[in-house]
Amino acid sequence: MEAKHSKSSAGRHSGAHAGGHAAGEPVDPTTSRAQEGSVRYLEGEGLKRPLDPPELVRRGMLVFMGLAVLVGAFLVFRWVDGVYLSPASDQEEMQRNITREVALDLPSLATLMPLDDAAMVQSFADAGLTIYERTPVGTNPDGGFDVVKLPSDVSLEEAGLLYLQGINNISGASAAKLLNGSWDLEVSRKAGTVLRLHYADFSATNADDAIFNAMASQGLDSTMVTDSGVDDAGNTYQAGTTPEGYGWRVSVIGLDEMYKISGLPSTAQYVGIRMTD
Repeated sequence: MEAKHSKSSAGRHSGAHAGGHAAGEPVDPTTSRAQEGSVRYLEGEGLKRPLDPPELVRRGMLVFMGLAVLVGAFLVFRWVDGVYLSPASDQEEMQRNITREVALDLPSLATLMPLDDAAMVQSFADAGLTIYERTPVGTNPDGGFDVVKLPSDVSLEEAGLLYLQGINNISGASAAKLLNGSWDLEVSRKAGTVLRLHYADFSATNADDAIFNAMASQGLDSTMVTDSGVDDAGNTYQAGTTPEGYGWRVSVIGLDEMYKISGLPSTAQYVGIRMTD
């Protein structure tokens, strides 16, 4: 059955063709809605200029390159010095500080025992010793004090800065300078009188040698020994009683066991002398 189209339908189709172009008719590109845009080319004269920077810029670049070379050379020197040169120079300085001639001036504990705190400290001043007070006299309510006798070539200011850092945190050379020729004395009054003297013995070759040196400094000899051996902490010790009736004990341990400082002599000993009433 043939399809029928209404007049209105035919009118809509005929109107659509009336406003357009007939099929197959060429389209004028100048009147088309989809017009082509014109192609624009950049000015090429700037690209023909020479690439060399101005003279002032070149000079600035040369100065900058020179500074970069100098900074690089400085950083390389610092690295070489820190890795290769400084350890060797520090070890040499440490050895010089260990072997330098400086008086130890150990006090006689038996002589100090009958004195009060102020009289003890005054005796150090009378002997011309330089004392660094870690716990000054009068600051401990129970009595007692804690002082360090400094080497004769170390000032109070220098020692104070080093002690604030801690022996294990300073260079080996500085530690050796501070330890050689110094001792510390701690006085306790809590339960009677207890004196504790500590120092480093760089001249000893072993523990027994260091004990012998310590006993000789206090006027002690083998006839006064009542006990000896190695305690639980690894200290080699000897103990006894003085003619005055004071109890004493000398104990030693390797200095490298006490301080973690690279380069210390393996024979050096850390010495402790205790005396009680």
